[in-house]
Amino acid sequence: MVRPGEAVMFLLELAAYVGVALWAYSLADSTLVGVLLALGAIAVMGTIWALFSSPHARYPVYGWPRVALEVAWFGIAVAAFVAAGILWAGVLLAVVFLALLVYRLRAVGS
Repeated sequence: MVRPGEAVMFLLELAAYVGVALWAYSLADSTLVGVLLALGAIAVMGTIWALFSSPHARYPVYGWPRVALEVAWFGIAVAAFVAAGILWAGVLLAVVFLALLVYRLRAVGS
């Protein structure tokens, strides 16, 4: 059974991919180049996540390095939304991520 925090984290991860894809797409002058840039941005973010943060990561990180990685990864996504001109989505992603991070850190500490 999936815990609520895991489901929210999964949705946040999807939102992060959307953010970097929209930002990358906005950099291009043509649709084709925009789509290629968006796919490239998704591939870079996905590779980082797969190598270090996924449940089957090749080089998993734990503890505070994991927290730092997640903050950086989602921070990039927030910055991407803002750079793409979608401020409300960046703010929403940041608020929900930080709330979930605090919840998860408190759960570990108790």
